[in-house]
Amino acid sequence: MAGLDTLDSASENLRGFALKRVFGALMTRVNAMSGAENLAAASICTASKTFVDENADDDIIYLYTYDNAVPIAVTFMVGDNKSVSANGVFVMDDKLSLGSAEEIETLFDGLTVEVTEIKPEK
Repeated sequence: MAGLDTLDSASENLRGFALKRVFGALMTRVNAMSGAENLAAASICTASKTFVDENADDDIIYLYTYDNAVPIAVTFMVGDNKSVSANGVFVMDDKLSLGSAEEIETLFDGLTVEVTEIKPEK
Protein backbone atom coordinates (compact mmCIF):
# COMPACT_ATOMS: atom_id res chain seq x y z
CA MET A 1 0.00 0.00 0.00
CA ALA A 2 1.16 3.52 -0.84
CA GLY A 3 4.38 2.26 -2.42
CA LEU A 4 5.93 1.09 0.84
CA ASP A 5 7.61 -1.77 -0.98
CA THR A 6 9.90 0.80 -2.64
CA LEU A 7 11.31 1.95 0.73
CA ASP A 8 13.68 -1.00 1.16
CA SER A 9 16.72 1.21 0.62
CA ALA A 10 15.42 4.02 2.85
CA SER A 11 16.74 4.57 6.35
CA GLU A 12 15.03 2.84 9.26
CA ASN A 13 13.78 6.21 10.54
CA LEU A 14 12.23 7.09 7.17
CA ARG A 15 10.58 3.66 6.84
CA GLY A 16 9.19 3.96 10.37
CA PHE A 17 7.86 7.44 9.65
CA ALA A 18 6.20 6.30 6.40
CA LEU A 19 4.65 3.23 8.03
CA LYS A 20 3.22 5.33 10.84
CA ARG A 21 1.70 7.77 8.32
CA VAL A 22 0.12 4.93 6.35
CA PHE A 23 -1.20 3.34 9.54
CA GLY A 24 -2.80 6.64 10.54
CA ALA A 25 -4.47 6.94 7.13
CA LEU A 26 -5.99 3.45 7.00
CA MET A 27 -9.46 4.46 8.16
CA THR A 28 -9.43 7.47 5.81
CA ARG A 29 -8.76 4.98 3.00
CA VAL A 30 -11.71 2.84 4.13
CA ASN A 31 -14.01 5.87 4.17
CA ALA A 32 -12.73 7.00 0.76
CA MET A 33 -13.99 3.72 -0.73
CA SER A 34 -17.55 4.92 -0.12
CA GLY A 35 -17.12 8.17 -2.06
CA ALA A 36 -16.14 11.79 -1.62
CA GLU A 37 -19.32 12.81 0.20
CA ASN A 38 -18.88 10.17 2.93
CA LEU A 39 -15.17 10.92 3.17
CA ALA A 40 -15.92 14.61 3.72
CA ALA A 41 -18.60 13.83 6.32
CA ALA A 42 -16.26 11.49 8.18
CA SER A 43 -13.45 14.04 8.21
CA ILE A 44 -15.76 16.68 9.71
CA CYS A 45 -16.78 14.25 12.45
CA THR A 46 -13.22 13.23 13.39
CA ALA A 47 -12.09 13.71 16.98
CA SER A 48 -8.50 13.65 18.23
CA LYS A 49 -6.78 13.61 21.59
CA THR A 50 -3.18 13.23 22.74
CA PHE A 51 -2.26 11.80 26.13
CA VAL A 52 0.51 9.89 27.91
CA ASP A 53 0.17 6.17 28.61
CA GLU A 54 3.17 4.48 30.24
CA ASN A 55 1.81 1.06 29.14
CA ALA A 56 1.48 1.92 25.44
CA ASP A 57 3.78 -0.10 23.23
CA ASP A 58 2.27 -0.49 19.76
CA ASP A 59 -0.01 1.33 17.37
CA ILE A 60 -3.51 -0.18 17.28
CA ILE A 61 -6.94 0.42 15.81
CA TYR A 62 -10.10 -0.34 17.76
CA LEU A 63 -13.19 -0.78 15.61
CA TYR A 64 -16.39 -0.40 17.58
CA THR A 65 -19.50 -1.88 16.00
CA TYR A 66 -23.03 -1.44 17.27
CA ASP A 67 -26.48 -2.73 16.44
CA ASN A 68 -28.31 -0.08 14.37
CA ALA A 69 -25.52 2.51 14.52
CA VAL A 70 -22.52 3.62 12.46
CA PRO A 71 -19.26 1.87 13.40
CA ILE A 72 -16.45 3.95 14.90
CA ALA A 73 -12.73 3.40 14.46
CA VAL A 74 -10.24 4.78 16.97
CA THR A 75 -6.59 4.72 15.92
CA PHE A 76 -4.00 4.90 18.71
CA MET A 77 -0.46 5.79 17.61
CA VAL A 78 2.42 5.74 20.09
CA GLY A 79 4.92 8.56 19.84
CA ASP A 80 7.92 9.80 21.79
CA ASN A 81 8.03 9.39 25.57
CA LYS A 82 4.90 7.21 25.61
CA SER A 83 2.69 9.95 24.17
CA VAL A 84 -0.33 8.52 22.38
CA SER A 85 -2.30 10.21 19.64
CA ALA A 86 -5.89 8.95 19.42
CA ASN A 87 -7.99 9.69 16.36
CA GLY A 88 -11.66 8.65 16.23
CA VAL A 89 -13.74 8.58 13.05
CA PHE A 90 -17.07 7.18 11.93
CA VAL A 91 -16.81 4.38 9.37
CA MET A 92 -19.20 5.75 6.77
CA ASP A 93 -19.58 2.96 4.21
CA ASP A 94 -22.96 1.38 4.90
CA LYS A 95 -22.17 -1.43 2.43
CA LEU A 96 -19.34 -2.76 4.58
CA SER A 97 -19.97 -6.00 6.36
CA LEU A 98 -18.25 -5.95 9.75
CA GLY A 99 -19.88 -8.98 11.35
CA SER A 100 -16.77 -11.15 11.69
CA ALA A 101 -13.01 -10.92 12.05
CA GLU A 102 -12.60 -12.20 8.48
CA GLU A 103 -14.84 -9.48 7.09
CA ILE A 104 -12.93 -6.80 8.99
CA GLU A 105 -9.61 -8.14 7.68
CA THR A 106 -10.83 -7.51 4.11
CA LEU A 107 -10.94 -3.77 4.89
CA PHE A 108 -7.15 -3.72 5.01
CA ASP A 109 -6.69 -5.13 1.50
CA GLY A 110 -3.20 -6.55 1.13
CA LEU A 111 -1.95 -5.62 4.61
CA THR A 112 -1.25 -8.16 7.31
CA VAL A 113 -3.55 -7.41 10.23
CA GLU A 114 -4.57 -9.24 13.36
CA VAL A 115 -8.23 -8.91 14.28
CA THR A 116 -9.38 -9.90 17.74
CA GLU A 117 -13.00 -9.71 18.81
CA ILE A 118 -13.58 -8.28 22.27
CA LYS A 119 -17.05 -8.73 23.67
CA PRO A 120 -18.39 -6.14 26.13
CA GLU A 121 -18.76 -7.20 29.72
CA LYS A 122 -22.32 -7.56 30.88
